Amino acid sequence: MLGVNAGMGSRPGSLSSEECEQLFSSLHHSAHFFLRYHVFSFIKCFDSSLPKNDPQNFYMEREWRVHGSIEFQLADVSLLIVPPEFRERLRRDLPGYTGPVLSAS
Repeated sequence: MLGVNAGMGSRPGSLSSEECEQLFSSLHHSAHFFLRYHVFSFIKCFDSSLPKNDPQNFYMEREWRVHGSIEFQLADVSLLIVPPEFRERLRRDLPGYTGPVLSAS
């Protein structure tokens, strides 16, 4: 076990104040990275009082969260589900997509 050297001289297994600060800084960085990319990136806060059809109700979005990128081609997509008011825009913005488009309501 490592102890912290509080200016009382060097002892085997002890850390200087500078080494202790570096260790704490490294631990803080590691914990922040872990929480940000392996915990918080999978959490989506939402307002549970909103009706299911409210545009600001993102409850189900959490099901699709992944860290990093998912690479695929448009040809890999077999079905799209969009709100009815976005069907025309989808066809206009993705002319290469020829698969089925369902309306979410």
